[in-house]
Amino acid sequence: MSNSEENLSSSIVYDELARLLSSHSSLTGPAECHGIIAGVVVAMGEQDPGVWVQHIMGDSANAEEPSVAVMLRVLDGLRKHVAMQLGATDMTFQLCVPDDQVALVARAGSLVEWCEGFLFGVGLAEGLDIRSLSSEAQEFITDLREITRLHIDVDETTEEDEVNYTELYEYVRMGVHIIHDELHTKSGPDNGVVH
Repeated sequence: MSNSEENLSSSIVYDELARLLSSHSSLTGPAECHGIIAGVVVAMGEQDPGVWVQHIMGDSANAEEPSVAVMLRVLDGLRKHVAMQLGATDMTFQLCVPDDQVALVARAGSLVEWCEGFLFGVGLAEGLDIRSLSSEAQEFITDLREITRLHIDVDETTEEDEVNYTELYEYVRMGVHIIHDELHTKSGPDNGVVH
């Protein structure tokens, strides 16, 4: 898949997810929602307790309406898609943030929201001790916490700003792969993964 195809695909997913979440008065935006789901997949694998749905949809998650059932299926489908991407060897996993046509400030803000969601999703895993991860994975978690503290407020962006954003995006994307691979490829009964 070419870079422009990836951007188009991620843009469609972002825009569609934004529309769906908005129509259900979601508590999160698309970037945070995707981050939560990715964190859940990384920390808990296919075991999905569904706790994250309440955070995304609030009280409407319990409503017995057909549109809510559709939204729950969409979210579960997204979870399965993220699990498939992270489990693949070709590293196709992409963060769900706006594409390059959107202003850098908005993209950077969405990246911050994605990181907040990811940390929340990872935090839902009972029994997962971050200190049991490799030093590289622990450093990545620390870096994500720092990213969530970023405040981006610029009127004009430069080419260097774009490069920095791209590098940060790739760092986050690859870090997610590193933690996922670490948690899901260790052998033995006590590998830090909650089953």
